[in-house]
Amino acid sequence: MLPVLLGALELSLFRLRGSTPTRRLLLSYFGLTVLLGLGAALWLLTTHGAYTGRAFDMEERLLTQARVVTLYVGQILLPRPGAMPFFYDGLPYSTGWLQPPTTLWSALFLLGLFGLGLGLLRRRPLAAFGILFFFAGHLLESTLLPLELAFEHRNYLPSLGLILATADLIGSATGALARFRPMIAALALLALFSLGLARMALT
Repeated sequence: MLPVLLGALELSLFRLRGSTPTRRLLLSYFGLTVLLGLGAALWLLTTHGAYTGRAFDMEERLLTQARVVTLYVGQILLPRPGAMPFFYDGLPYSTGWLQPPTTLWSALFLLGLFGLGLGLLRRRPLAAFGILFFFAGHLLESTLLPLELAFEHRNYLPSLGLILATADLIGSATGALARFRPMIAALALLALFSLGLARMALT
């Protein structure tokens, strides 16, 4: 995952600045990473039996991951105890874009979030980096590999990206909203602290 995370950092903050040899080295490094990633994806797509023993196939897993990654976003921004189980064995997988309907809505939401990250590259590069970091952190375990559908620990590192993006967007508020930034931060910390206590009480 290191080349992907570095790519998000380079795209949003550093933008291949530096001498010509440095840029060539970076482009070669990321180009090789893309080729290796495409090769690995092609191998998985053409390997028969990769999903042997799973109740779902590759297409169903990819569709389900739209809902799972959206669930991860909700766990970061609104970590309600009832929405954060430790085990996900009973999570139903998606068999189509509308089966269940939340599959399509989740995919559209993630597409919009990714588009927001790209749209912020020039205006708010730190927020853009946070959003791209989140997607980069989930690229390996939420795509083609025949893994279990969801695990909470997969979201630990990527969550830092959305937290960073949210903090940067709140911190960049101007006008009347800027006066309420300390209050917003205090309320957010209080809410997260209370939700953390509630979750510990349930476990």
